Amino acid sequence: MRMAKRCPAGDAVRSTLSVNAFVHSEIKAALKMETWKSNKSRNNQLSIIKRVFELAVMDKQIKENPCSGLEHASFQAPGPDPFSLDEVHKILTSIGKHYSEQILNYAQFQFFSGLRTSESIALEWSNVDLNKGEVKVDVVNVYDEEQDAT
Repeated sequence: MRMAKRCPAGDAVRSTLSVNAFVHSEIKAALKMETWKSNKSRNNQLSIIKRVFELAVMDKQIKENPCSGLEHASFQAPGPDPFSLDEVHKILTSIGKHYSEQILNYAQFQFFSGLRTSESIALEWSNVDLNKGEVKVDVVNVYDEEQDAT
């Protein structure tokens, strides 16, 4: 098995090496380079690299995974930034002035149900129980295709 390897200097030069030519210290040094857009990008790449070497170990191409012991960088996704209740009322008032009552009802349902857009688009009346005040969400609509919700 052969793989492309980024040179430690970080330039565009690449060489083709056998999978057993990679060593832990070089991979660790490459991960410390400041060439990642974010720690999330770095972690995504590390996951792929680790898996490649896991397969090489299973195929008996190498004895040990040179990525063993390499940890993911800390990454904190930005938290949600929901509308305030005052903002929601202003948005709904504007919708009520410019669109039909049906659109306003849908927008209110969207804001206060917590459903994702893909879930509400796929919602059918057979999944709504007005007596119990419940909505069963078991399908989503993504790119005009219905899929089971997970």
